Amino acid sequence: MAQASFQPRRSGGAYGRKQVYAVITQGNDIIITQKALQNAAFQSHGGNPNNIVNQAGQYALPGGGMEPKDNNDPITTAIRETFEETGIQLIDINNRQQSPPLNAAYYQNAQVHNKKDYSWVVFELEQSQDIYQIVVNMNQHIKILLNQPSPHAEHAKIFVQGKGMAKKLLGNYLEINNKTHPNAPTNIIEEIKKRKNSGSTQLVDWYAEIANQL
Repeated sequence: MAQASFQPRRSGGAYGRKQVYAVITQGNDIIITQKALQNAAFQSHGGNPNNIVNQAGQYALPGGGMEPKDNNDPITTAIRETFEETGIQLIDINNRQQSPPLNAAYYQNAQVHNKKDYSWVVFELEQSQDIYQIVVNMNQHIKILLNQPSPHAEHAKIFVQGKGMAKKLLGNYLEINNKTHPNAPTNIIEEIKKRKNSGSTQLVDWYAEIANQL
């Protein structure tokens, strides 16, 4: 992995919306993801005939753009995006339900960090939660999305890392090529290279900044 040449996105984040990311932790462990290369949902974005995911193939965090229904609340955005992307429902431990959903993950604290164009929310999971089982459930959800006729998974896999390794992975830019992704079609690899060289959102920008402050 080579150190990224980071470039900030235009004001307002991707597609004019403030971006919010979820940092799900338990003690020294952090849940991070690796982005998929393609997602059929991205076909609606102009100039993207091959449905290339933003920051395709990079180590990342769940998250996305704030929507009006979030009422300008980063915690609401982070919870919604985590559910949409991983199938896990983050729930405040103070709102514990007698019959919780199978995909519930209870957090005991949520701390918001704001920058001009993006925010991140650190969710500290309740200690009795099995963070590894949560990740297993996330990956099962992703597998379902990837096996659809038009795959809609934004992440290829999700895993747990200690804070030191998580910061290293999030802080480094992963070159996407036939060695790192041997099963990827050549035309997809080439398009990702073009997007990187054009200074688009293929270049990781905020994950490293967040990692540096964990």
